[in-house]
This record gives sequence, C-alpha cells and structure tokens, in this order.
Amino acid sequence: MNSPATYVSLNAPLQLKDPEGRPLPVQAVAIAYRLEGTAVAECLLKLAVTPEVHRRIHRDDLFHLDAACRGDGAGQLRPDRPAQLELRLDDALLPSIRVAGGGDAASDGAPLGVTGSDAERLFLTESWFALTVMQELPTPDGEGTFRLGYNTTWLESVSGETTPDSLTGGAIRQLPNP
Repeated sequence: MNSPATYVSLNAPLQLKDPEGRPLPVQAVAIAYRLEGTAVAECLLKLAVTPEVHRRIHRDDLFHLDAACRGDGAGQLRPDRPAQLELRLDDALLPSIRVAGGGDAASDGAPLGVTGSDAERLFLTESWFALTVMQELPTPDGEGTFRLGYNTTWLESVSGETTPDSLTGGAIRQLPNP
C-alpha cells in the first residue's frame, strides 16, 4: 500500500520559466507529495493562473499540453477566465527533492527543498506534466458557480499508479480546493 500523502496549502506567487526562458507568473495554490521511506515518490502542484497566462499555456503547449494530450472539454474553456492546473513533477526530478523538517527547513519555510543541480529545473514548465485544467464559471442564473475542465492523457497515463483523483487512502489524488 502507498504511504499517506502530505498536502500543504501554499497560496503564494511563483515564477516559472517557459522553454525559451521567459517568465510565467502563477499562483501556487497547494503542493502534495508522497514518500516511500524518506524519498519523495511523487509530487503534485496546483496552480491558479490569470486568463492571460492560461491563454499562453494553451497557445504555447506549456506543461506538455499539446493538442493531442488535451481531453474532452478542452474546447469549452473560456479564454477570458482564470484557470487552475494540477501538475505532476517529472519522475526524473524526484530523487533531488527532499522534505524539510525539524531543523532542516527549506528556503522560506517551504515544505520541500532541492538537492543537487536540479533546483533550477523545478521552475521550468516542461518539468511538470499537466493532469487537469479547470475553470470555475458562473451559473447562467448568476447565483452560483460550477467547475468546467478536462483531464489530460498524462493523467490517463498514470492510471494504475497514483492519480490526482483523491487525497485519501495513501495515494495522492486530486488536490482539494482551498
């Protein structure tokens, strides 16, 4: 059985870089990670993005979001609305992640730190795979909201492994809304 996942609410600005090195300002909503022993076995990140950044992610296929990877519902998202993305860190980078704890706090009190030369790679959009893309939209009567979005093939490719569809029972699943 998988070990329990740890969920940390962040709600902090984060500056990522696209493949050309241009800044991509996002809001880090939360991070979830699961350990196997003392090693991080998987790491998910939930981002909130402005409409402008969402259009750029879509246009430039950032986070491995080329058209073939987008699921049903991708065409229904509104370009004038903010979006939330759930991302999974590339497995190749997991060995360089360490958990901050006790007297070994990561910089700025972050729950995770990086060892080795991979620190900069964590801030590259292509080090993360988009699993879901969602928007919160008003209901037609204006009295409530609903979520609209899609799963990517990257989410489907991890079926049988941990998926972001829940945060109970040990496996990291969908990050809860704050």
